Amino acid sequence: MQFIPVMKACSLVEGNFLNLYGVENEIIYYDIREFFSLEQENFLSLEPQEIVKNIKIINTIEQEYEIPLQLESHPRDIRLGNKFNQNLESTIIIIDEEDQFYEYSLISQQLVKFQIPDYHLNHLDLVDGILLNVYDKKYIIIDESTIAQTYLMLFEEVFYNQFEIKQQAEYVVAFQQNGENNKLFGVGNTIYRINYNQIQIYQIEQDKLNLKGFIKKSQNNHECGPLSNIIKAKIHQNSISFIDSNTLVIVQLIGNINDEINQKCIKFNEEIYNYDYYEFLDEYVVVTHNQLVFGNQRRDLNIQAAKHTTNVFLTQNNILFVLSSNIELYSKELKFLDVILNQNQFVIEVIPETDQFISIDKSNAKLFHLIQSPMIRINKQNEDIDFQLNQITEQDECTLNVHFSVQQINYNNLFEKLKNQKLVPSTAWKLYDCNQKQNQISTLEQLIKENKAKLIVELPSLSQKEYILIREDQNEFTLIVQQQKVNSYEQYQFKLEIQDIEKSDNQLWWVLDDEVYFTFHLIDRCYIFRLDYGIENLMFHKEITLNYKLLKVVSSGNYLFILGEQKANINVLLYSSISDVQQEQKKIQLPTIKDIFASPLQKDYLIIKMEKQLVVYHLLIVPQQIFKEIVKPSETNVIIFKKYFVVLMKSSDEKEKICEVYFFKSTQKIEKLGRSPMEQFSQIQIQDTLVQTSQNVFYLKCQVKLEKIKRNALVAFKVGKSIYNSLMFILLRNKNSEYQVISDLLLKQNSDQLMPMISIRNNEMCLIQEDDEKIIDFEPLKDEDLNLVDGDDRPPIVDNSGDIDQDNRDDQNDDDNTLDLESDEDLPIGSFLVMSTIEEALIYSLFRTFGRRRVETIDIV
Repeated sequence: MQFIPVMKACSLVEGNFLNLYGVENEIIYYDIREFFSLEQENFLSLEPQEIVKNIKIINTIEQEYEIPLQLESHPRDIRLGNKFNQNLESTIIIIDEEDQFYEYSLISQQLVKFQIPDYHLNHLDLVDGILLNVYDKKYIIIDESTIAQTYLMLFEEVFYNQFEIKQQAEYVVAFQQNGENNKLFGVGNTIYRINYNQIQIYQIEQDKLNLKGFIKKSQNNHECGPLSNIIKAKIHQNSISFIDSNTLVIVQLIGNINDEINQKCIKFNEEIYNYDYYEFLDEYVVVTHNQLVFGNQRRDLNIQAAKHTTNVFLTQNNILFVLSSNIELYSKELKFLDVILNQNQFVIEVIPETDQFISIDKSNAKLFHLIQSPMIRINKQNEDIDFQLNQITEQDECTLNVHFSVQQINYNNLFEKLKNQKLVPSTAWKLYDCNQKQNQISTLEQLIKENKAKLIVELPSLSQKEYILIREDQNEFTLIVQQQKVNSYEQYQFKLEIQDIEKSDNQLWWVLDDEVYFTFHLIDRCYIFRLDYGIENLMFHKEITLNYKLLKVVSSGNYLFILGEQKANINVLLYSSISDVQQEQKKIQLPTIKDIFASPLQKDYLIIKMEKQLVVYHLLIVPQQIFKEIVKPSETNVIIFKKYFVVLMKSSDEKEKICEVYFFKSTQKIEKLGRSPMEQFSQIQIQDTLVQTSQNVFYLKCQVKLEKIKRNALVAFKVGKSIYNSLMFILLRNKNSEYQVISDLLLKQNSDQLMPMISIRNNEMCLIQEDDEKIIDFEPLKDEDLNLVDGDDRPPIVDNSGDIDQDNRDDQNDDDNTLDLESDEDLPIGSFLVMSTIEEALIYSLFRTFGRRRVETIDIV
């Protein structure tokens, strides 16, 4: 199939023609926003269907699984069980239209029907029911009414010969005034019963329900007014929310339950049909008869909402709007993203922290993940293919013609160029001259030129600001806070004057919600400080004392993770909330924990290296293992980006060198994309990588083989591209050359000054200034290295750069070892012929005479 590109492009790709590359057995994700504008509502498709079997469009709503159920009738209510109990697995409590009571496990995907003895025969109507786990006991509390009386019944699951439900008590309680909106909620051993205009509080004590009081109106809050009619109440970690007339009310549940309760009221000019409140982010969304309202944003609805068939839910990143039998997905900018049409009679429950929701009807339970943007997934496409990606909007239809080709990777052509050049980009990346690109000197470049910095570090952050920490002296620091895309900044200077800090070799800086934190540890104590911008000084924040030696401390922003040595070869892992100063540290119990990794770019994740496993935990509410990979017990480092993480591993003899890339597909799903070949690099310093988180770039310090020698090099890789295009450039260096990265800059440390060398920004890289340092360090190859170069095992040369294939030739005349040091001829910098002294010439001559016997590195100062 041959495509003829046209000049005018309806897509974001010139000529509507796109070449994509991959390697065998690689999984590649492409964000649709790279190809099309998504400003309008649109539909995407792939053609021809018969040949795109390994290519799939991932929509913003992706079904994870569908499990058959056997409910006796349609579900009328579901809710998360054990929602706030961190020691129990997540469950869904289901009540169907026949008042049957079920528990569905999200982990085991099993449905259990509770055989509650004859409760539905004795009374007229089941109003509500909940399940609570209290002190290892499972209780069911049921609220039910006759025509004239209301009962609150307590059941307990007990074990005789088998598990049975036993009634413990029955209570006559205040009559339900508005049964449709009366709810039971449970947190720990406390039950909240909503009844018309009051919230009753009960607690389970010695297998009995005891009334503890009522939630009272705060006398100090004049905005809310008296409670009139509580409808559509919802429970949260530390609050209850509900609608009262045209007001959304949020009631805090912190403190003594008989004290005045803090209330927040948000009034609207029209009736509220439904709403949701996400306590973790303090966000709310409201549906009126013709609008969707999020904060101060509004969107008109195409179809007027109905009170009883409309619902709305908030997740971490999205809004779910349920209208009759359809589920629509919106961004928090109220932009339409996706829709699921014509569902059976169903109810849904959202798991906001994980961007998931579960839909349950009489026959099935379906779990869905929410994706931030539609993507194309190319799954191990091991042969070339041509296909079309179509976008259909109300105004237009656009076709992008795509050619995907499978390539092999070999860096021999790059190594060939390194014999004559110090800096060689791969052909997938063009190295422009920054001056010719007419780039303005950034604020950061100007600051680097003005400051004689000893150390400069970018603190990874999800903020819209960049945080640059500059150390000017041993204890003197400057913090630069720069708004992204704005050529101005704020500057804070402070001194690090903390007792005993010089005794700590593990110090850590990070950013959380625009606050800068610093921690260091001494033997069995960890100290946390926060930067006070007003007085430009570090203020004590929190101290964590342990009973064993601390090995490593890392932070994900939200949490501080501490790896300690409990006894010989037995490590313990603790974590503590940063925002909650009083909260005690908690333990993650795993065998043989060897190392831990975290980053504020993924603030609710922890990656753990065990003896033979790599596991990933999600910790927003309860630590949950979401991914594991079998690995070998070798030296390991993990680099974490916003959407990806890279695992570097090598054995002590470097016979195994691994660079694997993983993708955070959603909050609960991680996928391994593939492996970058490392065979042509040696002496890889995996613990000393440089990382540009804002550009998805990391740099490896290693050695490369050039004919009969090894040269030290800095190799740049970009994550998020195909593995075939991931290597950006190779830069030859001396052994003791020092580099730093900050924002979009690669910097060279020259004496007491940092020199900006290369800028990488928006998938382009340009040279700011060349490094004039002579490359004088080299190392002869060992016998096993030479076998790989000279013998029959030499790998075939595959052109990864787009140039004509060249043979990597060895010297043709070993007898002619005479050097003319007076010659004006330019000698290639990548070989032993680069010599600045007579001593080097002598070393070269000895090497040529005696061959592969000298293996130590020679440093000429």
